[in-house]
Amino acid sequence: MPKFYYVVIFAFFLGFNSFAQLLQADTASIYTFTERMPEFKGGESALFEYLSRNIKYPPKALDAGIQGVVYVTFVVERDGTISNTSVLRDVKDSMGNTIGLGEEAARVVNSMPAWNPGSQKGANVRVQCNLPIKFTLREKVDKKKEH
Repeated sequence: MPKFYYVVIFAFFLGFNSFAQLLQADTASIYTFTERMPEFKGGESALFEYLSRNIKYPPKALDAGIQGVVYVTFVVERDGTISNTSVLRDVKDSMGNTIGLGEEAARVVNSMPAWNPGSQKGANVRVQCNLPIKFTLREKVDKKKEH
């Protein structure tokens, strides 16, 4: 009977150690969803303002009158900095050539200031985020014709 007792205690401590590891966040892994997701400082409206102020419409796309949505993925690091930026989906011209929208979106994402990092189980963790960036050309309105 005493041997059984020791085995139970030993198994309990092994189980407790494994359980304790589950309670700790893995800060080296890249999460896609966390208890608290990363956020651009100032919130979503500040992010939209930042993008609108910093994106420069690529001349090639502007001349061709091309617009569309570029999807960018990136990692918000534990300190809020941005890394691992890449374009998931780019806008192309009628010939299937990229026209600079993806490059511009990636440039602006890479130059973003630090975010409020995501956290899991009380620890800041690395979180992968996807961001659609819409490139839209504003139509020029001839005010003389309106009157």
